[in-house]
Amino acid sequence: MIRIAPALACIAAAMGAADSYDTCVVKLDGGDGSAVITALGGSVQRVLVSLDEKGNGVHYAVYGGITTLDHLQVPARARGFTGTVNAGVSGAGMAWRLEDKGVKESWPDATEVKVALSGADAVSGSISVAGKTYKANGWLRREAEAAADGLQAGADWPVFNGPNGDFTAAVLAKPPRMVSKTDDIRLLWVSQDLMPHLAAGARFRYGPHGGCSTPVIRDGRLYQTYYVPAGQWKDAERATQRRDPTPEPWNTWLADEVVVAVDAATGRTLWRSVFPLAGINTGCHKSHSQGREPVAAGDAVYVVTSAAQVLCLDAASGTPRWQVASPIGGRQGETFIAEAKAGKTPTDRVSNRNSGHRPTWAGGVLVVSAVYGDWGGTDVAGLDSASGRTLWTRSGIQEQCASPLVWRHGGKEYLLVTGPSTKESPRITLRCLDPASGTDVWSIPDLGKMAYGPTLRGDRIFVNIGGGSGQDDVLGADSGHLACFDLHPSGAVKAWEAPKANPSLHCHFAGSSAMEVDGQLFARFFHPGEQGDKGIANGPASLDAASGAITAGPLTMTLGSNEGAAMGHQGLLVWFREYQHGGTEPMLFTTRPLAALGRWKPNPYLSSTGYQSPSTPPLADGRIFLRGTDGIYCFDLRAPR
Repeated sequence: MIRIAPALACIAAAMGAADSYDTCVVKLDGGDGSAVITALGGSVQRVLVSLDEKGNGVHYAVYGGITTLDHLQVPARARGFTGTVNAGVSGAGMAWRLEDKGVKESWPDATEVKVALSGADAVSGSISVAGKTYKANGWLRREAEAAADGLQAGADWPVFNGPNGDFTAAVLAKPPRMVSKTDDIRLLWVSQDLMPHLAAGARFRYGPHGGCSTPVIRDGRLYQTYYVPAGQWKDAERATQRRDPTPEPWNTWLADEVVVAVDAATGRTLWRSVFPLAGINTGCHKSHSQGREPVAAGDAVYVVTSAAQVLCLDAASGTPRWQVASPIGGRQGETFIAEAKAGKTPTDRVSNRNSGHRPTWAGGVLVVSAVYGDWGGTDVAGLDSASGRTLWTRSGIQEQCASPLVWRHGGKEYLLVTGPSTKESPRITLRCLDPASGTDVWSIPDLGKMAYGPTLRGDRIFVNIGGGSGQDDVLGADSGHLACFDLHPSGAVKAWEAPKANPSLHCHFAGSSAMEVDGQLFARFFHPGEQGDKGIANGPASLDAASGAITAGPLTMTLGSNEGAAMGHQGLLVWFREYQHGGTEPMLFTTRPLAALGRWKPNPYLSSTGYQSPSTPPLADGRIFLRGTDGIYCFDLRAPR
């Protein structure tokens, strides 16, 4: 019998398209800075000025013409935005100052941002901030122009680990020509939807951000989830969590769950569905609700909420089709919300750190995992995607932050899951499951630890067979002994083991074990013994696909790294140093030949990162979509035309 969750109220709103949603981006002279101004129908929605002050990124953010400012909680003493944009665009709002480095925000008694720009396509003028005026030159991109530059057919990233299972972009009929230097990367748009932003007194490094999930892409639309704190405040004892003070607006047990659809070409909001008091406010520091990227399949979008409720929404409108309590943690989530609504302190509270598991879709089955480690952290379940009915559950078979992979072979889809061989064993087993029944098809035992799981490409999977029975061992010299297996319906056959090397392959903590770009295989290396705040000098190497032998590299990143994320797209590697501890500056590499293009500092941009598992921004048709603290930022990686 299908178990229906208590009905969640939903406010689904389709956004009108009568007013043009335009983006203006300028560079500032007299300093390393830039700014973005977005406007809807001539009314300013966002002004973001990013400056580099002696190596420290300083950002002045202003929001005006927006009706929902409740979750921003801007101090009353901050001065409003004044001025004109493009000779007729104007607005009023609130401003604040944020710093990349340092624990606390700096709030001046009077911050005023003045914008005076004019022009049709090319714009020029000045921007004044904190008493200093900068000359500004840039461009205005109207929505009609942006819409004409839409994604190619098939440029999808429908699940967290991408269309290929190895964090690489879809191969397109007309491959884009990519940049040859980082200076050519430019911001195209910032999403119209304003996501929950930092509040006064919070740390910029970890949040609160309303969650850390990144968007997925299907058929020219981005789908993004987040939450907005709501409901009664917690008791005074819970006003702080770990080291970080929780600002008053965020000091609640519950939150509104939000799912938003965004036009991938323009940043315009297509629809926004809000589920009031249906989520859990996991607070700030390292406890954001992670691993909740939606899944876009067919004409539906599937979401697992922060309270472990599963939603199926119509992809075109955001209207709910069905909703059920997840068989993994759903009952705990319902109890948590009921107690909080009754004014009680929930008895079954979630852990400070989350599991980071992502849902996926295979053969008509929605595969879900735990939202929190405390609530079935190693369990997996299959739901009928048409109704939400639970088809099967498996306990104790999934790794710490890994997510199931979908292997397609001979017209059939299989699930690949990595998890403990036994409850007591530190070794890992790769299981191939039938998505319809959840039963084992075959398995590979005695593998090494893979916190974020293996990566897949076609009929090959890349796994860690290195040693490691605990945290110290997996960071040692044999923590990343990479191996490749050929997959068959009857089992898996080892194709090769990469030669042991120092530095070793970065299998355990990397967001990607190995990836294939332009027919070339790449893997991540690191120097053991340097893990921690000092960083790891790591970078890519190219491998021979037939033997695993290193053919070029490994290259050393100029940035320290810890637990990283890496993506690939059409001759380009985007190698994030970590995307976990507040750092989002990537390095870019070309694939043929393997060479460093250098550091890229996205600006203007308010960064947001995950923690227990890294955020992974999708790549599609020459563009990268970065989740920021206040919205989605689309940067163009294509060569200038």
